[in-house]
Amino acid sequence: MYTIKIKDGKATRRSWNSDIRAYVTEEVESLVPYLGCPITIEETTFGQFFRFIGKDVDFYSQAYRSATYGFPVAPLVKEIQEPLLAGPREWSPRGTEVPKPLADVDFVEIYWAAEMEDGIITDYPCFHGWGAWDSSDPGMPVKGGIALEFTATNLYQHLPLRLNDEYLIQNEKLDTIFKGRKIFRVHDVIGAILYELTWAGDITNGREAPFGH
Repeated sequence: MYTIKIKDGKATRRSWNSDIRAYVTEEVESLVPYLGCPITIEETTFGQFFRFIGKDVDFYSQAYRSATYGFPVAPLVKEIQEPLLAGPREWSPRGTEVPKPLADVDFVEIYWAAEMEDGIITDYPCFHGWGAWDSSDPGMPVKGGIALEFTATNLYQHLPLRLNDEYLIQNEKLDTIFKGRKIFRVHDVIGAILYELTWAGDITNGREAPFGH
């Protein structure tokens, strides 16, 4: 089986070549043939990864209809390429000027959610942003997950995309009964992204409330 690696926005596949008895790495332009393959992501922004979805948008629109609720993917591909409009901005801790609503988001990530009920384990990959929480409650975490479904994709296309392979299984009482790590496959990453982004519905005619208010 191939292993897919995304680094600096470029995709490569690695496999064993029995003729020369060595691993061979080759660059690939599309992820469609490798949906079932393990994937790692390094030094790649969300926008760079999303280009792979844009290259085969018609395929992903059909193959992931159960994840997108049947809403179109093409408008998201168009949105992420749109230039940012003038508006409130501030400097982030990374030293770059970004739109104010996302200045406190450090990165976006794919992570695992898992639970067990009546002895049956249910798990699925999820997608969210990670950054500072605006809370005056001293008991709340300083940072945590941030939902992105109502935020225009071009506002966070510059953020690093990471894979968080931590795998926790909790029971009905939210007690952790297993802790380990689980690999991601290409279809996990794409499915998690499309599921989250299409939660806002069809954005063909734009977004009325990009930030949910």
